[in-house]
Amino acid sequence: MPRHSAISAADLLQVLQTVGPDQLRPAAQCFGFVQTSEMQGPVDLESNQMFPTGHTGSDGSGEPVSSIGPPAFQFPAQRPKQLFWQAQQAESLQGAVAVRAAGQPISDQQLQQLAPDRKLRHDIPVPWRRTAAFMRRRGGRLIAGRAIDLRSLLRMVASGSTVPRIPRMSRLVWGAPLVILWDDCPDMHVFGADVQHVVQRLHREAGASAIRVIRMVSVAHSLVLPASSPVMLISTLGLVQQHSALPEQWLRLAQSLRQQGHLLTALVPVPPVLLQSDAAVAWNAVSWDLGQRFHRRFRRSCVSAEVQDVFAASQQAAETLLDLLATAARIDPALLRQARVRLRREGVNADALAEYLAWHHPDCWQSVSCCGLKPGEPYARRLSNRQQLYTTNPQLVNDVQSLIDQQHSAYSCAIELETALRSWNQRTQQQQQESRQLLQRIIDRLRLLALEPASPEGTRSGLPAWFNDMIQRLPPQIRSAEQLAPLIAEGLALTDTWLQAERELPAGVAEQVYREQLQAAEQRVETGQQLEMDVGLQSTELVLQTAGRQQRPWWPLAQLRAVTSKHLTVSLVSDTGERQLLSRMLHPGAPERIALPADIHSVLLETPAARLQLHKVPRPDWARRFWQDAWGTAAEFRIGDVLFVMRWIPPGRFLMGSPDDEKGRDSDEGPLHEVTISRGYWLGQTPVTQQQWQAVVQAAERTASGSSQRSRRSSGSAAAAGGSQLKAEPSLFSGNPLHPVERVNWHQCVQYCQLVQGLLGGELQFRLPSEAEWEYACRAGTSGAFNDDSACTEPEGTDPAPEKLGWYTKNSGGKTHPVGLKQSNGWGLYDMHGNVWEWCRDAPRQYSSEPQVDPVGSETSGASRVLRGGSWNNNARNCRAAYRNTNDPGNDWQNTGLRLSAAQM
Repeated sequence: MPRHSAISAADLLQVLQTVGPDQLRPAAQCFGFVQTSEMQGPVDLESNQMFPTGHTGSDGSGEPVSSIGPPAFQFPAQRPKQLFWQAQQAESLQGAVAVRAAGQPISDQQLQQLAPDRKLRHDIPVPWRRTAAFMRRRGGRLIAGRAIDLRSLLRMVASGSTVPRIPRMSRLVWGAPLVILWDDCPDMHVFGADVQHVVQRLHREAGASAIRVIRMVSVAHSLVLPASSPVMLISTLGLVQQHSALPEQWLRLAQSLRQQGHLLTALVPVPPVLLQSDAAVAWNAVSWDLGQRFHRRFRRSCVSAEVQDVFAASQQAAETLLDLLATAARIDPALLRQARVRLRREGVNADALAEYLAWHHPDCWQSVSCCGLKPGEPYARRLSNRQQLYTTNPQLVNDVQSLIDQQHSAYSCAIELETALRSWNQRTQQQQQESRQLLQRIIDRLRLLALEPASPEGTRSGLPAWFNDMIQRLPPQIRSAEQLAPLIAEGLALTDTWLQAERELPAGVAEQVYREQLQAAEQRVETGQQLEMDVGLQSTELVLQTAGRQQRPWWPLAQLRAVTSKHLTVSLVSDTGERQLLSRMLHPGAPERIALPADIHSVLLETPAARLQLHKVPRPDWARRFWQDAWGTAAEFRIGDVLFVMRWIPPGRFLMGSPDDEKGRDSDEGPLHEVTISRGYWLGQTPVTQQQWQAVVQAAERTASGSSQRSRRSSGSAAAAGGSQLKAEPSLFSGNPLHPVERVNWHQCVQYCQLVQGLLGGELQFRLPSEAEWEYACRAGTSGAFNDDSACTEPEGTDPAPEKLGWYTKNSGGKTHPVGLKQSNGWGLYDMHGNVWEWCRDAPRQYSSEPQVDPVGSETSGASRVLRGGSWNNNARNCRAAYRNTNDPGNDWQNTGLRLSAAQM
């Protein structure tokens, strides 16, 4: 059976004994097994089948054994490897803050400057002259005027009648106080400006005493009104809502008012064909719409099919209206009315119902005074439809755009800018340049606000929130436009230094520019406290929590330097290349949790201080086992029958060296300086043991002896160092397989790494760790003298820290000891303090206070090399994490060994 992983049939047998047959299937599926169909006959090893359910045999009586048994499982032909999250790359971000020119930031006065005289005129559906005449007829009374009634006078004279007084012409005036019922429910918001216009004109012409206005947000059961006063209702009567209960409610109110003796009339902004309900008849309703005359003709024979046709035509007109108005940041009643008038000139029957349906469309948001298209898919679809309209009727699209520009020029320049960005592709080059300049001025203002977000000006300003919402409303193709993308990304980054809400970067925004500008903006703001955060994995979430030695309920991955009260950006990349960027403000205390969908394979974490790259990786081919535990990621391989365990050391940063007040300190351990290890690497869980040394040397000899003479000469040349072959048992304390190998010089250790490289293949580059890598791995996120974060209290005596961490002169008894018996550090590494010195690959370098990235000392031939960690015959001061020892690379002692390291190729 081909080897797929360390999980085998024997493991399934152990699971079966523990959980029983019922739970075997989910357990097997977790490890990549698939259940096969019921099998008959003996097990076919070639097909990798096991646990046959139909197996028969003999129990000694000659009778077949029952076929009842556990289900059969097999490995799939190409079983995918299990994937693990791994921190692979880190970077410290401490560059100089870019100084930006102040530019020409826009002022509050300029943002708030309005031009109401530029607004579109709002015309009521029927001109006021005709509307007022109709209302007088319905609610007025006749009185004698000043003009002489010549016809009446002539008739009186011709008949010889006495003329007691000269007859006068009658004229229609407002009679008893006219009651206006203003339907102010959400249905009528689209026509609210029409009602308001009527009320204002009535007050001017008839006087406030002649008009009584009652605003109704819901239908009343009854009203108490002045006796005999005419009542005029302005409402849709619920006729535009199919299957609504409103018409019945209006009917009951009409019946109640008629019983009180009131004359009823209703102006209803709907097509005449809808005025056939009982409610419309009771209210004596007339259609109040463009092109309609004030007369009521009820066609009681109108069939429902005709009504449906009217609704369908109005719905189509409403769709066209919304397509034409897609670039409008807000749609006012006046703008909607003017666009409807313009559409009617194209022969489209855009009636009041179309206006209502456009306002209340599911694609729109609504308020009392305006509406607008919702961001996202509806808006993007409308823009696409508008582009198609432009190809067939550019004049119509341009005329409606002129109406939009005129209406929005009356508002803040911010609203005008949003409209210009929405219609970016239809703008002339000059218009685009003007809009870009205005956008730049707004971003300059955002930069000033971002410097002091807690200032009175910053806390009062609504500009950051508006800018964020405005960009969210734009479609991705506009956000990614070449001339706009850098400015939009910079503006969002600046708003995020002010806003503390979590965000997902909108599609189309330049992610790289956003992250760069967020870094630059937050580095200019001197707030927040730097802290180290542990990054771990819990189920399907990344967890970030303030670093510490306490146990975490998740698998650790790395550490990340963060800054409180500043942003953490999270860039997620899926298997298909789709990108998602999240941004949130970091607050001390509670851990941050980031959901990781199953298709995500790469994560980039970034703060103002550092950047960390995580990847989902499969079990490497060289690893027999690969796992994650409380210390991180580990893998094992075998050479012969000897086990090697490697620990993954995640990238990160640390302070290298020791502080001036550390006991036992030498002068070459300073100054203390920051070092970034930019890429993760593998490091042996323990120093190389005698049996591991022997296994590699003997395996290399067997490989060389089985090759051609030319290959043997080549292998012998490559394996030689210092003019001699490696000995299988070089140690003074030989015969102890689990003791660390010692009495090996630097050349022999390099040679040993090359042999491991040749035995395992080219996926890893086996080598000795650099001095910086060694100290970084030893400390494992700590900063004390020893890797349990304790201080060195007895440099020359019995120190409690090395007593529990390793073997040194006070507890070793003058010899080496088996590896892995003492306490490990936070990354699962044993014997980093004491037992044997460990060779590093580079020569000692001169420390400086400047931050370093992947520092490596001289690697010239013959230069002395660094040894780290102390040994069994050294005091506590020599075993400290920062202590540096050097020696000639050709020297070997009874206390010098090595720890295997490997870099990803």
